[in-house]
This record gives sequence, C-alpha cells and structure tokens, in this order.
Amino acid sequence: GNEIRFLNAKGEPVVYRWDAGTEAIARSSDDGANFKTITADNVKIKNLDFILFIGSPADPYPPRVTIALQVGTAGTAIETPVINLQTTVSARTLE
Repeated sequence: GNEIRFLNAKGEPVVYRWDAGTEAIARSSDDGANFKTITADNVKIKNLDFILFIGSPADPYPPRVTIALQVGTAGTAIETPVINLQTTVSARTLE
C-alpha cells in the first residue's frame, strides 16, 4: 500500500504515507493523528508503494519492506519525466 506504520526503537508509533493530492510524503509520530510533509516543495512523488515480506519456516530471511517510488519535479516545463527508485529494508533480528 501507500502507507506504513511501525514502532521505532523507542517504542513510539511512526507512520509514513503518500498524499496523492499534494504528491508528497508525510510523516506522523503520533500514530497518524497529525502529519507533516517531509518532501521539498519542488519535488513531487508520483507514486509510493510499501511491499511487506514476512518470513516463513521455508524462508530464512528476516522480515523486510521494499519501498518503491516515482519522483518527479514541480514548477518546470518538463513534468512528465520521473525517476524510479527502489530499496529494501530488513529487520535486524529474525522473528
């Protein structure tokens, strides 16, 4: 989906989500009650996906999340080109 929720190292709830209306990424540190935009005004996020992979007895890898997004620019004559980015983040310990 386009939102991810987790507890940080201090046990506090954190939420990241894509706001399609403003084409920005927003962050909340109070379990989604208040969001603050974390992308610059001249950057437009065209798409954001969080893909969760949870291990199984046959899968020896720790839980991991793949983050895929399309980044474009705002305020220029050329708004069509985007850059596709993808990364995977894994847990430090096996569950």
